[in-house]
Amino acid sequence: MNTKIGRSSCTSILIGKKASLTGSVVIGRNEDAKTAWPKHLAFNAHKIIQNNHFKSKDNKFEMDLPKERFSYSSTPEWTDKYGVFEEDGINEYHDPNDTFADMMRKVDEDPKMKRFFLQMIKKADFNIVDFHYEDSVVLQSGVKTKDILFTSVAGKDSFDLKTINQSGGTIAFLEKTRLLYDMVYGNNIFLFDEPENDLHYDL
Repeated sequence: MNTKIGRSSCTSILIGKKASLTGSVVIGRNEDAKTAWPKHLAFNAHKIIQNNHFKSKDNKFEMDLPKERFSYSSTPEWTDKYGVFEEDGINEYHDPNDTFADMMRKVDEDPKMKRFFLQMIKKADFNIVDFHYEDSVVLQSGVKTKDILFTSVAGKDSFDLKTINQSGGTIAFLEKTRLLYDMVYGNNIFLFDEPENDLHYDL
């Protein structure tokens, strides 16, 4: 008597900048556990989380996490009912060429690209009028790190805000604006499979 054994063949593909033709970092993920569990790409902003505690919904494992969470990308499930399953992400210190701060530093150094970003950023935040790169910003925890300072205007006053003070939507919008710039001005081909319907209409 033969016994059938099922298997789960979830697959991740990670391509580093030295292995891609354009120097890009490419992340791919499929979920074979259930067809109703499609993966999607998510961006999580640098954030301070008090009493940061993790508990698995699957095996109930739990542990305390540092209160300062670095920004990172991930490909979680469409639902967190059984857990987030945030496989194959890259945090802001893992790949120096793929961090949000380094991406925006390159934008800050390129006048044409910066004009494009400043034009687009007003779609996400009306108050931001400028941004600039700093390599020694002091975080709440006292740690010095590289960051982007956004200049905002409210009435007659102007002030600078760190990346951590921006909304997750603004950061995600800017990360996608980099791709949009490449589409408009670059000699590239991009493939999209079922883009989400909650994307900003300018994207």
